[in-house]
Amino acid sequence: MSGSSETKDDDGGDIETAPCGKLDESACVRGLTNDEAFQLLSQWGPNEIQVTEKSVMAMFGEQFVGTMPFILIVCIIISGAVQDWEDFGVILAMLIVNAFLGLKEQLKAADALRKLTEKLISTISVNREGEDVMLPVTMLVPGDLVY
Repeated sequence: MSGSSETKDDDGGDIETAPCGKLDESACVRGLTNDEAFQLLSQWGPNEIQVTEKSVMAMFGEQFVGTMPFILIVCIIISGAVQDWEDFGVILAMLIVNAFLGLKEQLKAADALRKLTEKLISTISVNREGEDVMLPVTMLVPGDLVY
C-alpha cells in the first residue's frame, strides 16, 4: 500500500500504521470478516491490559527500597554501631512510619485505578462484514473499523 509506514511493535514484529494495515482494500470499506477478526484475535490476543495484583506485604516491602529508605537504614546502622539508642529509635520509627504512609498512598492509588477501569466503556461499535455490530472492547482487533 502506498503511503504507509512500518514500525515495530512491542514484540519486535512489523506492523503497518496505515488505516487498513496489511489487509486488502475491500476491508477498508466493508470491515473485517469474522474469519479475519478471529485470525487477528488469535494472533494479537484480547484487547485488554494485563494487571497483576501485588500482595499487601509485597507493597509494604517495596516501601523500604529507594534513596530515602536507604539513607535512613544507613543512619540506623550507624546509630546502632555507635550505640546512640535514642537516634536509633527515632530514625527507625521514621522509617516504619514512612513505610506505612507510603503503603497507604499506594493502596489508595490502586483503588482509584480499579474504580477508573470499571468505568471504562465495555462495548464498542465496529463494522464487521459490512454491518455495524456492538462488540465487547476485548474483541477489538487491529483493522477493525470503529464507529
